[in-house]
Amino acid sequence: MSSNPILVEKHVILSDSEADEVLKKFKITPDKLPKIYDDDPQILKVKGKPGQIVAIDRDDDGKKYTYYRLIIKKGSI
Repeated sequence: MSSNPILVEKHVILSDSEADEVLKKFKITPDKLPKIYDDDPQILKVKGKPGQIVAIDRDDDGKKYTYYRLIIKKGSI
């Protein structure tokens, strides 16, 4: 069993212009993004609101990448 602590990826709420850039880059609308609930502990920590997009930075075996989620109200789907 490993004694390494579990690290949580960095979560950042995108500004409207940053969100627009991401949506244009991937040629999608916000509803096509994977979802994350507004009561997720990390979303609460960064004070995210439904309708905003959060960027989540991950470091996986030395490879760094960012993925995106649309914040939704719990129970909305």
